[in-house]
Amino acid sequence: MPGIFTLAACGQSPEEELEELGKEIIELQAEQAAANAPPEVDAADVTVSEEIYYQWTDGESPTVNYYAKIQNDTPEVINLYGSSLSWIDEKGDLTLITDGYGISVTPEYIMPGEEGYISVWEPRLSDEEIEGAELSLSVSGDTVKINTLEVSDVNIKEGVNTLGWVTNNSDNVVEDITVIGAYYDEEDNFLGTNSTFLEGSLEPEQEKGFELTDQYVPKVISRDRRTVKVHAYVQ
Repeated sequence: MPGIFTLAACGQSPEEELEELGKEIIELQAEQAAANAPPEVDAADVTVSEEIYYQWTDGESPTVNYYAKIQNDTPEVINLYGSSLSWIDEKGDLTLITDGYGISVTPEYIMPGEEGYISVWEPRLSDEEIEGAELSLSVSGDTVKINTLEVSDVNIKEGVNTLGWVTNNSDNVVEDITVIGAYYDEEDNFLGTNSTFLEGSLEPEQEKGFELTDQYVPKVISRDRRTVKVHAYVQ
């Protein structure tokens, strides 16, 4: 039985007893490591679509934003830690790599069969003209469960921000809520995303307002968006 050490056989020396106990401890540790190991996933079943990037000026600072959709068609929860984005200049040369905390994935863990979003805000490219962006995914299985909360009364204030309400439709108190809006133009083309975090906690059935500000959103998104799909996630 796992976790129960057997008694040493009669006639064993103290050294033999310690050796036998050490073997049992090693076997138990191996079993526990295997039980806690993340599930294996096939990265081929994780697809990237509707990639788009914008090079624009945020005040006086040149900025590049990248957005994409991620579809998880594996049977497991996945995370994308370790992914990176390579920026290609007008000469076809690699000019910068964004990775680590520069790659924002929402939700942080993507459930089986669900869609997520990647967004990158990169202010380090100076005045270089960008001709392409290549996403390199690092996909790992995980066991974290992400829940979605109810979103209602979403309103895009023309030329300003996106507002609405999040309701805790679960039976538990929740906190660390992420809200993300995916914007589309009049022909239903994906334009990009904007997200925010709600501070504090929500009791069951309690609601709270949210606002997605346009401060770091490319102006072309604010100009061309006609609809938005808003999601609220909590771990």
